[in-house]
Amino acid sequence: MGRETVRQAARPWSRSGLLGTVFAGGFLVWLVAVGVGFVLQDRLVFAGAAFGLGVDVPDPQTGGWVVRTMPRADAPPLTLWTRPGTAPWALLIFHGNRAHPAAYQVHADEAASRGWHVIAPVYRGYAGSPGTPDAAGVRADVRAAWTFARRTLGLRADHIVVVGHSLGGALAAGLAAEVPPRFLVLESTFDSLGAVIVDHAPFLPAASLLRDPFDSAAALRGRSVPVLQTHARHDPVVPFARGQALHDVVGGGTFVVTDARHHLPPIATDPEARAAFAALLDAVSARR
Repeated sequence: MGRETVRQAARPWSRSGLLGTVFAGGFLVWLVAVGVGFVLQDRLVFAGAAFGLGVDVPDPQTGGWVVRTMPRADAPPLTLWTRPGTAPWALLIFHGNRAHPAAYQVHADEAASRGWHVIAPVYRGYAGSPGTPDAAGVRADVRAAWTFARRTLGLRADHIVVVGHSLGGALAAGLAAEVPPRFLVLESTFDSLGAVIVDHAPFLPAASLLRDPFDSAAALRGRSVPVLQTHARHDPVVPFARGQALHDVVGGGTFVVTDARHHLPPIATDPEARAAFAALLDAVSARR
């Protein structure tokens, strides 16, 4: 009887110990996951380069592209896909994480049909471009592409329209905060990368761990750059709520929302979005 009493009394303590062990183990796993994510965040953020995503790049010449290499003293050479134009206007395209310039053939064709120059940099580490991507380096690639348009082609800042898709949209927003273009086109772009991560993995303290939060909303808050924004309502990668939050910050402008269930650039896949983009190019071309 006495031994039975002792066993019954011990059970609650054993259960508590087990729960404590499970909690401690779970916390340790979470802590390791957060630590690994912090250390490897450049590989995770730029997964398209790190894990070879989107490497099936078609021959640029089939799309009318001319590939140029821009040498730099302090960085790897920058690969530029270009479409030479005759008009004093340029479309500057920043591709998404799992993409390359060929994914924006529709954009390029619309601009080229109007005589515009088209410039689409391939970030370091992507689609055969030399180097390894990190936030600072990729932002430098974006600035270099802008410099190419301004100095090599001799174009005015207010004669350049910048397009960015997904992560490229965040890069475009950051550039527009420094050197405002004539117009900014944001496709499937988020308000901040940290918010996207939290949407998919709410247990991760993404906002406090990211070295560069790619905060598009902060970059554009209070800016006067006109914006055309597109987003799929059922986007599985960048939730529509993130695009809506960005639109709320930008204020005004045109926001084309599609019913698609993919993360492809809406201008390349949706007639309404393409028509809005074409109208923008016409309106810009009409102003000197």
